[in-house]
Amino acid sequence: MNIFMRVDAGGIVGLGHFYRSLRLAQELQRRGHRVVMSHTKSSFWDKTKNSFDVPTIELPDGHEESATITAMHEMNADVLYVDGLIECSEAFISQIKKNSTVIFYQNVTKAKVYADVFIYPSLHPQDEFFDAFPGSTEVFKGLEYLLLGENVVQLGGKKVENHTGRWKIAIATGGSDPRNVLLRLHSIMDHTSNASVDFCYFYGVDFLNKASIPASVLPNVSFDEFSLSKIRECDVVIATFGMLVYECMYLGMPVLSVGHQIANAHVSKKIASTTQGIIDLGLVDDLTAQKLNSVVMEVIATPALMSILSRRAASVIDNNGINRVVSIIESSKKKIAL
Repeated sequence: MNIFMRVDAGGIVGLGHFYRSLRLAQELQRRGHRVVMSHTKSSFWDKTKNSFDVPTIELPDGHEESATITAMHEMNADVLYVDGLIECSEAFISQIKKNSTVIFYQNVTKAKVYADVFIYPSLHPQDEFFDAFPGSTEVFKGLEYLLLGENVVQLGGKKVENHTGRWKIAIATGGSDPRNVLLRLHSIMDHTSNASVDFCYFYGVDFLNKASIPASVLPNVSFDEFSLSKIRECDVVIATFGMLVYECMYLGMPVLSVGHQIANAHVSKKIASTTQGIIDLGLVDDLTAQKLNSVVMEVIATPALMSILSRRAASVIDNNGINRVVSIIESSKKKIAL
């Protein structure tokens, strides 16, 4: 099959969409399919151009749809695969669907209803969300369709046993963090009362607020560039809800999840209540110093709870999402052939 992927990365978009799509593209190539990844311009692509084993195309600003149609025609594409919040016009999708299947992966824009196939790799807080889709759209929903990056899979899970000694808590917001959640959490965290705890703050490669990182911090506080392997070495993770939370769940790490906007705060709450595998801290705008520090103190006081969270989280996320999504893509050509 010839598969044309649209996956933006860098800046406010972050990198989660890209790395899971890269793994998918590589797996599709391994199975003999031809894949091209397309994207709009960003500093991430400028720095990483030609460093991946998947061909890429940069789409010109303001002409993304026409450039996509041309490129797909030239490669005789069977599938348009879109990952991320990328709005598409109805006319554009109608043109694409004349010759190709349109698959949206977590593209929850208004354009979602135009897709032939819609994959939502999570639990949506409102079931009526899916009522908007016409009967002609195939919908696949649930954590079983979650795509993990190769770096996550290679790290593997960890066992969290009863804790002894110093605690090591990772605080990570990933990506560009435009709302500066990382520094907000730092400002309301009580570092002095928890001298037996090391607080490790991790900022993303495209972090937009590096200038606001304090030059001087307490001995038990550190700031470092994002590293999943270093985060894995910690005992607990406080993270903004999104791909990082899922990755840490797969790794079997106890997670305290913070919503950086209303939509993902709702999903975080849903995941917490349904799986019992994470602790939901709610929307960051509503998170008080008292609540944050009381939950951290509870974690330190009840290490057995962390072992329970670890086991539950690891049981929720498996590594078969890649095979399930590949199967959906491969099956989609049969529909076109009909």
